[in-house]
Order: sequence, then C-alpha cells, then structure tokens
Amino acid sequence: MSIAPNRLEGKRLAAIIFAICLPAIATSCRKATQQVEEPAGTGGQIRSYTGAMEPDDGQWVRATKDYANTRYSSLDQINTSNVANLKVA
Repeated sequence: MSIAPNRLEGKRLAAIIFAICLPAIATSCRKATQQVEEPAGTGGQIRSYTGAMEPDDGQWVRATKDYANTRYSSLDQINTSNVANLKVA
C-alpha cells in the first residue's frame, strides 16, 4: 500500500508547521507573573475586638444592627410615650 504524493506532502507540511509553532505555543503557556502593589490606604483604622459593644453612632452596619446581631438601638427619638403619635409620611 503506497501513500499518495499529495497525502505525503500534507503530512510533511503538517510536521513542519507543528515544529515551527511548538516553541511559540510552549512559551505562551508559561505562568504569567503579576506585579503586586500594596493597596491604597482608605484612612480607616483597624481596631481589635474588645468584647464590648461600640457606642451607638446611629449607623446600622448590618441588617441586624451590628456584628453581634443585637438588633438594639440606643436612639431615643421614638419611645413608648410618643409612638402612638406616629403617622405615615
């Protein structure tokens, strides 16, 4: 069984293309390095956990008020004596 000349030339061409492209493919598969920069400062400060609740500043950082999930607010504009006077805005 003999291989047709066109088929043999196609295999040679494929081998040549493979030999030329292989180094390019191999170098492009290397792991890319990335320059890492320090994050920009946001002006905030990190406080260590003391186990005590922080003073209430009127801000709810979570749906449950704070990270301890207390759902408690020390705000006193609405209380038991004036809650009956509330109306829909």
